[in-house]
Amino acid sequence: MATQTPNYHLKKPDLSDYYDIADFNGNSDILDSTLFSKTDKVERAISGNLASLDELGNLVDSGVSTTELGHKMGDILSTTDLNPGNDWLLCDGATLPTASYPDLSFELKTMKDDIRHNKIAKKVIAFGSNVTGLCYGNGYCVAAAANGRVYSKELSGTDWAASTVADNIELTGICYGSSYIVTAANGRIYYSTDRINWNSKIIASGVRLNSIRYLSTMLVITAANGNIYYCSGNNPSDTWTSKTLASGVNLTSSACYYGAPYVVSAANGNIYYINSSDFAGTWTAKTLSSGLNLTGVARYSSYWAVSTSNGSIYYCTASDPSGTWTAKILESGINLTSVENTWDWIVTGSNGKIYYSTSMNPSGTWYSKELDLGVSLSCSLYYGGYYLVGSISGYCHTTREAP
Repeated sequence: MATQTPNYHLKKPDLSDYYDIADFNGNSDILDSTLFSKTDKVERAISGNLASLDELGNLVDSGVSTTELGHKMGDILSTTDLNPGNDWLLCDGATLPTASYPDLSFELKTMKDDIRHNKIAKKVIAFGSNVTGLCYGNGYCVAAAANGRVYSKELSGTDWAASTVADNIELTGICYGSSYIVTAANGRIYYSTDRINWNSKIIASGVRLNSIRYLSTMLVITAANGNIYYCSGNNPSDTWTSKTLASGVNLTSSACYYGAPYVVSAANGNIYYINSSDFAGTWTAKTLSSGLNLTGVARYSSYWAVSTSNGSIYYCTASDPSGTWTAKILESGINLTSVENTWDWIVTGSNGKIYYSTSMNPSGTWYSKELDLGVSLSCSLYYGGYYLVGSISGYCHTTREAP
């Protein structure tokens, strides 16, 4: 059966259809009429006048002759005018601040990204709400948000579907074990196998739960009261045990690499670590920078990195976290809100930038990329060739290539 083209409704015979000369003639008539109606507008214009577009986008005669301007068609023009007006910038080699020309900066950056084949798609998924965590599991990327909802899409998809977990309850983190598990600021976790129907469990009533990780064979929650809560295995309905690492200290994140040692970052400038999977055992405190908010921790192979609120990361090139930690400034004074590594090191910033390194060793070269001018980025995820970055404005930025 024949079909039609979407714009001019030209007939497209199916491979099994017989040839009909009437279809061919009809298509020719449509093209002839349509093209003539467009070119006729140009032919009726006065030769030598400048062309313009009307409000409907049609090509029209501007009424201005090139001879009135002292030029003819084909002239190459230049200017020495040092004050061409507010809507124009003179190309004189000057360096201009991004903040003064944000729209121009954005367009030029977008062009540069396209040329590098590294276009980053920006899509609002949780309008007006902070995207607090990202995870991948069972074929879906899932984002937790501070509005009590999660948003999910297939790895290669573009459309995010919303699901209410707990109305107006701030969700603070998410991971995937045998199910999707979300932490909340009310001391509960919520878990689901289908991202639609959610069960809840009280972990520490009224205590802010900051993050959750599935670390090797253990589910681990960090909390604002100085405790961690852990569950052996990946079933969140099982028994959870609490362990105080530093009473009253805000514990921000946790990390390991296929087992011990385990490291927890804290807002007092310390990390806490244990060299076994017996979380009930002794945890050791190590000060990286007294009083500094350590916002996240990640490990890849034998390398550790911790993000901080002053624009620095601290890294350790030994698998034993008791070793030497070195500070490296990524951008002074910027709150670095998270650090992750499942392929490249990615650090998110409160200034709308990500900082990344493709070297396994975090002491190497780092690069920055602006994703959302002036909007704080909150979390990141890499899986299956896709990079995702969440922001406090409810956007998720996605790219298929290295940042």
